[in-house]
Amino acid sequence: MLIRIVKKLHTRYIQFKKHELVKNSLFALCRYVYINIKINVVKKPFTVNWYNNIQYYLKKGDSSLISNYYFKIFDYEETIFLFHYLNNKDLFIDVGANQGLYTLATSGIIGCDTVAIEPVPETFRRLKLNIELNKLKNVQLVQKIISNKKSLLNISVEGGELNKVVLNKTSKKTLKAESISLDELIDPKTDVSCIKIDVEGFEKMVLEGAERILKSVALNVILIELNNSNLYYNYEENEIIDILKKHSFKPYKYDPINKNLIELKIKNKKSFNSIYIKDIDRAIKRFEEKKVQITDKEILIKKRKI
Repeated sequence: MLIRIVKKLHTRYIQFKKHELVKNSLFALCRYVYINIKINVVKKPFTVNWYNNIQYYLKKGDSSLISNYYFKIFDYEETIFLFHYLNNKDLFIDVGANQGLYTLATSGIIGCDTVAIEPVPETFRRLKLNIELNKLKNVQLVQKIISNKKSLLNISVEGGELNKVVLNKTSKKTLKAESISLDELIDPKTDVSCIKIDVEGFEKMVLEGAERILKSVALNVILIELNNSNLYYNYEENEIIDILKKHSFKPYKYDPINKNLIELKIKNKKSFNSIYIKDIDRAIKRFEEKKVQITDKEILIKKRKI
């Protein structure tokens, strides 16, 4: 037991040393120990502070949120990319919003409008609490499954952040939830700038129901999870990639240190998430127009003087 704990602490220490935002690895390790003790002692959700006076509730089982606490930004590459790309006039669609980590970044820090979609009742409740905690008026909450058509689907409810649409009978608890396509949900007159999709393998069905939005000029970025979860639904990952290719989206890796976008062949194999961009010149222009500075407590987003 002791050996396992020591190994875990050593692993975390190495991760802290490599993380761009962690300036003091030993202090970060202390924060890691502190929050893990607190999360096991305090039974009810408690609030923690993030950047720009944003707060969120934390409790045992919140793996992404707790990682965000001691890494400061957990999905670092993807989140920093969004800080550079999005502006406060954009509309961001968060499909599989979970408890709102990306939504807090986009609407809370960038200031853009966000449609945050989460079908699991308890997770949706936690998402709503985080939005209300920060008094965010630029977030539309939707408690539905995003698919390629309207229907009633089974969704697991005991998997925490790994809950998903369930196709076959299972011994685990599921609930019925309404599904809707993005094309049906989003007003045709509304311009969508960026979509994040994290739905545990159900990504193809989300894209199939967003044909109109994918064709639009306004949509330029899709942040999508590609980690072979698709196999549960009996289709190949290339089917997702083919849909993205059909609409001229190409995969890129964002280098947050040098502020570069690097074109990839298929996807980002070093991350569960991949950034797909339709018009790279438009993305680069946006990067050139903004300056993002991260301090201990603030993320400052300013227009560059050209």
